[in-house]
Amino acid sequence: MKFLFLIVFSTSFYSFGHDFFFAFSELEYNQKTKRIECTITVSTHDFEDCMNSEKIMITDLNLLYQKKSEFKLVENYIKNHFKIWSDDLISLKMIGTELFLNGTMNFYLESEEILLNKEIKVLFDLLMDQNKTQQNKITFIHNNNSYTKEFFYSERLQSIKF
Repeated sequence: MKFLFLIVFSTSFYSFGHDFFFAFSELEYNQKTKRIECTITVSTHDFEDCMNSEKIMITDLNLLYQKKSEFKLVENYIKNHFKIWSDDLISLKMIGTELFLNGTMNFYLESEEILLNKEIKVLFDLLMDQNKTQQNKITFIHNNNSYTKEFFYSERLQSIKF
């Protein structure tokens, strides 16, 4: 009986994955370069599932930077689900990626040179089309102040006034 319980418990544990789905982003306005610098952190497993469901074929996330066509596909996907406006849409460029042994992955983005007004708007619905329980969170750092916003399936766009 204990053996049967162990088999059922082990199988259910591996088949469900995890119950919580989060992505995080930290944005900082660099006063010297007049650019927004951005790091987006996601679960590597969730991102791979997303790429598969979107029919975006990535052969190896570890080699993404070496494969320009795959890098561009991922960059376009990220830029479609992570957007920033000041007065106008701010152009972002993905400048790198990094995978970690803890199962997370970072995407590094940078804006063009911009002047910020007193508010930005952020769309951050990364991975939400695949999972309605996805929750995303950003922290924006500007003039030694920190602003945090949360994003949900039903609330994908947020404003930050500073």
